Amino acid sequence: MTEDAGQSLKVFPIIEKLRYLVPFHQVHETIEWLREHATEDGTRCAVLHDDYEKFGVWPGTNKSVYAEGWLEAFFQALTDNQDWLHCVTYEQYIARTPALGRTYITCASYDEMMTWALPPGMQRDLNQARAQLKEHDALNKACAPFMRGGFWRSFLAKYEESNTIQKRMLRVSDRLHRLEGQHSDDERLAEARRLLHQGQCNCAYWHGVFGGLYLNHLRTALFEKMIAADQLMDAVEEKGAAYVHFEAVDFDADGNLEGILENAHLSLFLSPNDGGTLFELDYKTKPFNFGNVLTRRDEVYHDQLRSGNVTVGEETQGDLSIHEMVKAKEANLDKLLVHDPWRRTSLRDRIIADSATADTLWGTIEPELGGFAAAAYVMETVAGGVGLQTQGAINAESPVNARIVKSLCLAPGVSHVDIEYALHCETPPPAGLLFGIEFVVNLLTGDAPDRYYRSDDEGFRRSRLGARGMSEGLRHIAARDDWQQVEMGLHFSAPARLYRFPLDTVSQSEDGQERVHQGCVMIPCWPLEKDMNIKIRLEIRGTDE
Repeated sequence: MTEDAGQSLKVFPIIEKLRYLVPFHQVHETIEWLREHATEDGTRCAVLHDDYEKFGVWPGTNKSVYAEGWLEAFFQALTDNQDWLHCVTYEQYIARTPALGRTYITCASYDEMMTWALPPGMQRDLNQARAQLKEHDALNKACAPFMRGGFWRSFLAKYEESNTIQKRMLRVSDRLHRLEGQHSDDERLAEARRLLHQGQCNCAYWHGVFGGLYLNHLRTALFEKMIAADQLMDAVEEKGAAYVHFEAVDFDADGNLEGILENAHLSLFLSPNDGGTLFELDYKTKPFNFGNVLTRRDEVYHDQLRSGNVTVGEETQGDLSIHEMVKAKEANLDKLLVHDPWRRTSLRDRIIADSATADTLWGTIEPELGGFAAAAYVMETVAGGVGLQTQGAINAESPVNARIVKSLCLAPGVSHVDIEYALHCETPPPAGLLFGIEFVVNLLTGDAPDRYYRSDDEGFRRSRLGARGMSEGLRHIAARDDWQQVEMGLHFSAPARLYRFPLDTVSQSEDGQERVHQGCVMIPCWPLEKDMNIKIRLEIRGTDE
């Protein structure tokens, strides 16, 4: 029994030992463990309440549980031992067994979850401490119960993308709550609430041994539901096609204001404090978030790839928990262990050498020669949109002070945003430098014939989104998805050198470590000059338009 504010609650904790015995060990081991812990008065309760996936979905378990007869043997053992081993419901147990007393439970989950919530460095320290402690059996038994990891909400700090999804959901929820008070009889709000609930499916909010947050289709599904819910609420509020709205709000609850610029077709979420970047780009008509990109970052299980301690492509026998497997779905995944220096978002401003290549940019080994990429920008409203500006230095033998001003203008009823840049250097910058602007997009895969780059410019050869490359003199580039029938295009006022490369992560899944496409990066660049003015139209449209 526990309570909160005087309200009592009956809690049945699952038994950790049973999580590892069932169904990975022989049936007799489970029965022996239960017999060892049973009492003559029959008051002890062993709770087995676990993932159904363990019985046929996790690697090797379909063979072991069904073909080799584990499940049948387990139920037969329960039948054979029913003189002392009783299967009861929670209600039946409560009715015949009085509570021993009151206790208070910490905010926690199962042990692995609390470890996964920690930053990689702290995870490694905890794992090392536990390994050392196990070398001293008595001390381990005394101390291990008190060695805990983090707190589930730490995932929101560990992964900015997780925080974005959660705060996006809360924004929809708050808006819906307000409208339900104003339009209680509107049936569209009931559908909006159903979409909100679908957008709360937990899988993509965190990551551990499963793909979770790393699976781009799961994140896509959550954004789809939340954007669709917003569309319904736009209709309830009768916003129509002619509105443009800007709001400065602490969207991600980090103490800094973000900007949200939207009309009937687009929603743009801006982070002034992180390079004046665009971290979410919603196309309401679809509904689809083009900016649903995941940053490449360090994970503790990457250590196994670096050490070569993995099995590639072999089927497991179903006798290991997924927490014990060390597998990879393909060879040479260690070559993909690249960590991004910042969150991969659009409108990140770069100063790089003109000797840069798509490979050096992909590998994050290209030196950043300006102080703008992660700088704090000042945000203000401008006619038709929002402006962002900052000052910084360009690295050279003698640093050059410079100022960047960028504005985003969104007209009513359109699905494009006009972006204008003005860059001014106090003194002429050194030769051989480029000013570049990062754009990111995620169309779910980089290796499909119906997902590709295209251009209105003559001579550009269509290529898949997973390809690295560089093109000179482009005035237009687009990332196209014929499967979802959407396209994001960029039109430049001056010919640009364009770098492009994919973002592929290596993440843990039920069947081993795997490559997952997280989006692609396009960086249009121009030779750095003392004064520059660049105009870009970012256009989103359906391919059937």
